[in-house]
Amino acid sequence: MAGDLIRYVIILLVTSAVFTEAEPPSLHPFDFPKDADLGVSIQVLCNLNKGKSPVKFTWKKDGRPINAGTGMRTGLLNERSSYLVVDDMSAEKMGNYTCVVTNSEGSDSHTARLVIPDKRHQMARQLRIFVTIMVLVGEVSAVSLAPPTIQPFQFPKDVSLGSPIRITCGLLKRAPSVNFVWKKNGQILTPSKDKHYIGSHDGFVVMEIKNVAASDIGNYTCVAENEGGKDEYTAQLVIEEPPTLFSFDFPKDVELGRRVQVVCSLNKGDLPVKFTWTKDDQPISTTDRIKTGMFNEHSSFLIIDSVSALNMGNYTCTVQNSRGSDNHNLNKKCVSNHDFFNLCAHFEIFILLTAFEIVRLTSHCLTTKQLLGPMASNMERLLRCVMADVLLTVIQLTALSEGGVPKLHSFGFPQKVDLGGRVQMVCNLNKGSVPVSFSWTKDGQTIQDGERIEIGSWNDVSSYVMIHSVSPEDIGNYTCSATNRIGTDSFTANLVASEAPILHPIHVPQDVELNGTVQVLCHLKKGSLPVEFSWSKDGRPLLTGAEIQTTSLNERASLLVIRHVTTDDVGNYTCRAENLAGSASTTASVIIRGIFLCKTYQCVARANG
Repeated sequence: MAGDLIRYVIILLVTSAVFTEAEPPSLHPFDFPKDADLGVSIQVLCNLNKGKSPVKFTWKKDGRPINAGTGMRTGLLNERSSYLVVDDMSAEKMGNYTCVVTNSEGSDSHTARLVIPDKRHQMARQLRIFVTIMVLVGEVSAVSLAPPTIQPFQFPKDVSLGSPIRITCGLLKRAPSVNFVWKKNGQILTPSKDKHYIGSHDGFVVMEIKNVAASDIGNYTCVAENEGGKDEYTAQLVIEEPPTLFSFDFPKDVELGRRVQVVCSLNKGDLPVKFTWTKDDQPISTTDRIKTGMFNEHSSFLIIDSVSALNMGNYTCTVQNSRGSDNHNLNKKCVSNHDFFNLCAHFEIFILLTAFEIVRLTSHCLTTKQLLGPMASNMERLLRCVMADVLLTVIQLTALSEGGVPKLHSFGFPQKVDLGGRVQMVCNLNKGSVPVSFSWTKDGQTIQDGERIEIGSWNDVSSYVMIHSVSPEDIGNYTCSATNRIGTDSFTANLVASEAPILHPIHVPQDVELNGTVQVLCHLKKGSLPVEFSWSKDGRPLLTGAEIQTTSLNERASLLVIRHVTTDDVGNYTCRAENLAGSASTTASVIIRGIFLCKTYQCVARANG
């Protein structure tokens, strides 16, 4: 009896293995992004669901093989998936694209249509789909209706103004005939062409805000209802915009005895903001020689009228608002704290003065400074005073022989300038006779003061240009010229602006099965390169390993692969793209066919309960 049982089990295993090996291929369905635009790059993956390896992939457009050099590229991502890239989308590239997979046991294919939607009819189409779904839901009846239970959700914490955001509201367990509604601050949200997208699916609903604005802040409620009951869950959308500063530095051509001024400017952040300046971690007090103040509500200035050795050190500009703070450090250190004879290249000044002059300066310091405390401290203060006076005397002597031709400090635009953002640059006179007149040109053409581009000055030795909303046409070379009665000097800086990323929505196959493989493609729709991609699950950084991997497909796309899917893999997956100009994210849900949105032990407990 035992022997017959063993033979039966062996036969069963062998038979199962034979049928497993002899399995024709089966593809996951795929589709092109619904927001395809002219001129953008579009990528799609064709993934093997089941089937014996090895397999062969081929691609066709309108029934004809796709050839290289046509603006369309195909290739193998790995042994179970192939990709199609359509570069520089145009009208002639619209059509039906077919992915065919073949192995020794058979073949399978899937076709998706690539079109550029008529945006004038998108809203009407979405409304028709929404109404149709609602009608179908209303017509379905069941003998016993279980009330819906919503899985808790939350908005990402790093939402930024101008970026899109998508949130999914799903059920903890499947319930029949569920009608979903989104509300904001108690008012029902309806789909709109330019603002909100709402899409209902089997067991979940998606709400997307296409361009987040300050008016979108509020409480968003997902309501799920059927004849068995109703459930709702509310999450708060908060846009936190702490301040960030443009980087800046002292001019590289600062000279002792000359004036130097810098402007600390706000890059991003909510107003009002408060600026503070410190030197060597100590607050700077305004005196006749050092001044700080507000240039406008977005920037603050620091002016040193006559640079001396005592002004050398670390300067910090700090900006703060109700949501956070940022600071930027500048280093202008020529005299070290413990070596008072380390005066950069100015040690030779001692041989320029007579011994009598040095004694006179020392006497001046002794009579004007209160030297109290230990001798070591007194000597340090005395040496600092003497060195500063010696330097100032030499500079005043040499200044008599210098001409009055204007000389400008070098300057440069911040490296991180966003399209649509604000940028300003200050042109400062280093030396030369006053009065001085300033003028600005861009690529050789005179810049006129206007509403969007402002030109002005806030003292007699500086001028500024401010662009209130940077556009692509503002990119170029900006030249500041300073002229007095003796001559002219000019300096040119290049303005380069970057565009924040915009992502295509990510797509997860709807037929995911236990122990199957899921591949999700996240690719850039628009934005300046380079772009850094990152993935998260349910709001936490995604932990990768042998079963879950993320791969850079190219400089514009990232791939998420989940092998041997389990119930632990169910959840909301977010792809985030970030460049110098900003960031964007898109979210989609992994749902296993036949398994509810819950952990295994919860499902078992509910099934047995």
